[in-house]
Amino acid sequence: VLGVFAMFLGMWFGYLIPSRTNKKMVFLDKCCIPQVDEKAKREGLKNMEAYLNRSDTLLILWTPEYFSRLWCVFEYANFLHIHNVSSIRCYSILTSRLAHLIAMVEILG
Repeated sequence: VLGVFAMFLGMWFGYLIPSRTNKKMVFLDKCCIPQVDEKAKREGLKNMEAYLNRSDTLLILWTPEYFSRLWCVFEYANFLHIHNVSSIRCYSILTSRLAHLIAMVEILG
């Protein structure tokens, strides 16, 4: 039981553990660009290239609707314009949900 608890703690909070390298860890999401204030949104979009230039990797949390959202296509295309496709990591949210469900079924038996 303790091992399962530790596994879930690691999955949910592991990103908070600092990296062993001296690289800075940054979380950039659409939350970083205001969605209501049009002037602030334009400024954020103008500065997106600077963020992407300084990024080593683009992490996509993929769902079937991912590329139906223009925002996601815009960010993906900008990153691909600057970096190689090998710098993109794609993780399926659906697979993650399934893994959590299987783990819970195993625990609850």
